Amino acid sequence: MKRSTKSLSSIVIAGTILVTGLTSAIPAQAATPPPAEYASAQAFLNQYGVPLATQIKLIKTAEAGGKWDSLSSASKVVASRSYTQQDGTYTVKTYEDGSISVVRIENPTVGALSPAVASPDAITGCTNNSGAHTGCKIDMWVGTVALDFYANFNTNNNTVTKVYSPGWSIAGSCSTSLIDLIRPAANIGREDVSAQMCVVGYSTTFFLQLKVSGGVPTESWDS
Repeated sequence: MKRSTKSLSSIVIAGTILVTGLTSAIPAQAATPPPAEYASAQAFLNQYGVPLATQIKLIKTAEAGGKWDSLSSASKVVASRSYTQQDGTYTVKTYEDGSISVVRIENPTVGALSPAVASPDAITGCTNNSGAHTGCKIDMWVGTVALDFYANFNTNNNTVTKVYSPGWSIAGSCSTSLIDLIRPAANIGREDVSAQMCVVGYSTTFFLQLKVSGGVPTESWDS
């Protein structure tokens, strides 16, 4: 049931991060590029304005097998902002260690797809027909981890009726596999992905969850 996993670089603004123009005030080791598996993570941090010194600290933490605060939506948030673009509503949060999380819920178009177009598992774009959302993509990015799936949900009766087509990308992992793509409650959809991490050699599970409550869809995640 796994579709091709999404590259973290696909969410980073086009271009390559170059660490140049260093001054004597910046330690010499700052010029050393991160390992290839963390290059996209550093580009992600750079895109959202994380200072270079903090980027380096976070990458070293990840290399050593440590966890960023952004890997759990329960971590303390020091700044948050939301904005809407054509492809969805985004929420960007900054945590105490300087890490960043970005979540998106795809913006629906109004009206239902015709039966000739809409098939049970088709990814044809998010629609909203009187509160019944169909085919909406749920995303989470934190730099080293990206998770996503598609969901059908209803904001009138606070239900999640279907979750499908999961995707993920986990930097620093030797192997990954989908554990579950389930609806553990009537108003919740959840994706669980197992990862065997290479450097430190431990296994962990990452999850992304959609919950509809009070007519509002929200995302949470953890590892």
